[in-house]
Amino acid sequence: MILPNKLISFKDCVLAKTIYILEKISDSDFSVIDLYEKVGTHFEDLNEYMLALDVLYVESTTLIISEKP
Repeated sequence: MILPNKLISFKDCVLAKTIYILEKISDSDFSVIDLYEKVGTHFEDLNEYMLALDVLYVESTTLIISEKP
């Protein structure tokens, strides 16, 4: 689940797990596979990891669009 709800706590949702990706990529650049090897233990499976990458992409796109005059 991307967002928390009554059944899924914030720490278990994908949105909260994106912090592990952001912490690693702030240090240096990684390929998608290398990054998964570093942070994969924080995700249930590869699908959840890919969903987290999608969430980060959408967030960054939204910020770019909102900053345009």
